[in-house]
Amino acid sequence: MKDPNVVAVLGLLLGLGVKHLIVDFALQPPYMYLNKGKFGHPGGIIHSLLHAASTIVVIGIWSVVTKYGIAGAHALVNIVVLEFWWHYMTDLTKVRLCQHFGWRALPPKGKEHDVQELAKCNCFWIALGVDQFSHFTNYLVIAFVMMAI
Repeated sequence: MKDPNVVAVLGLLLGLGVKHLIVDFALQPPYMYLNKGKFGHPGGIIHSLLHAASTIVVIGIWSVVTKYGIAGAHALVNIVVLEFWWHYMTDLTKVRLCQHFGWRALPPKGKEHDVQELAKCNCFWIALGVDQFSHFTNYLVIAFVMMAI
């Protein structure tokens, strides 16, 4: 690729993706994932704050490596607030939908062949996919903002 803008935006998206993998999965203990469906609970807030803080780190590293320069303070604040709010509301919505409809990753013991239970599992995995796509969409917005500055 010869276009440095394409390489830069792909690098930023890769950095945000790696950050997401680490923070959303490796650094999320039960205290966080068991409480994300309770609005205002510290578990969900801390989880989303970790995402926002690590996004600052990714943008900082990306800015140095690509020489694009870090965004102005106002833009960075807006990006961090967006990351926190988007992540928090996406997770809250997914958890509440799953709880409301009884969607879960695996069927209860003894009901592994129950069609209704398997349908609930299918809905859980769809909800998880939509949740992850929402996070990815947020990263596209962040990349767009960073490239537009």
